[in-house]
Amino acid sequence: MATVPNDKTKYVFNPFTGNFDVIVKFNPDRIITNTLNAAGQPRMIWNPASNTFIPDGPDVVIDSSGNVVVRGK
Repeated sequence: MATVPNDKTKYVFNPFTGNFDVIVKFNPDRIITNTLNAAGQPRMIWNPASNTFIPDGPDVVIDSSGNVVVRGK
């Protein structure tokens, strides 16, 4: 079973209050991507310069409400 990447907790000095604040740095490795189309084939895109289909990069998975889907907490 693969480990889920977690966000990192950091302490940053706040110059307005003079104290350290706890912040959570988002880990972009948690974003779910898709490399296959709806038919289960690799994603392809039309290249008009070469008049052929070429492999397309991963696509970010979005739910029905328009939110980006992430793993973990």
